[in-house]
Amino acid sequence: MSAILRMFTAAATAAVSGLTISTAVLAQAVVAFAIVALGGSGVTGSGTVGAGATDTESTMNAQWQGLQPGSVHMATQYHGTSCADRDAAPEYVFTTVTADSQGKAAAVLTVKKPFKNWPNRPHFLILHATESASSVPIACGTIIAQAAPTPPPAPATVAPAPPRTGSGQESRDATGPGGAAMAAWAGVAMAVGLGGTLTYAVVRRRR
Repeated sequence: MSAILRMFTAAATAAVSGLTISTAVLAQAVVAFAIVALGGSGVTGSGTVGAGATDTESTMNAQWQGLQPGSVHMATQYHGTSCADRDAAPEYVFTTVTADSQGKAAAVLTVKKPFKNWPNRPHFLILHATESASSVPIACGTIIAQAAPTPPPAPATVAPAPPRTGSGQESRDATGPGGAAMAAWAGVAMAVGLGGTLTYAVVRRRR
């Protein structure tokens, strides 16, 4: 295999490998977030957001602890800049969650939003004090999704060397056996010629 062909093969392999890796990362992307207490409620938790069952929706998993056993709470989602600085109206009103005997609750929420749209702006999962969406918020999860990285540019292509022209003697590869032998003989001839000249000069000077 020539050097040029090996170069093209390596570049093609690297490009295909990079594409495969990027696709795998995007297919497995899940955004994790923490849920913090608001107003001294003591309610905390965590959650994740990932791709939904279809391209037009996402799936959110959330869990809370520190609730009153048996209490019922509404979950909503807002846009905004922080848990304290949210839009006036919720983007989504989900469903109520009920705390178990240990004061824990969990929910799997379907969000009617393509997962690829989450990096556009921050989102906030709010848990309210009662089953009403207008009641006081007691916990907030800040969801910030990062946009997928831009793939690296494709490697530059190298144009193949133009074919050699002329007689077989002129186009002989200098790195081949014949070319190496010719170069060696030429070097010997130059050394002999140079040595003869130097010797002659020394002899004439001694005379």
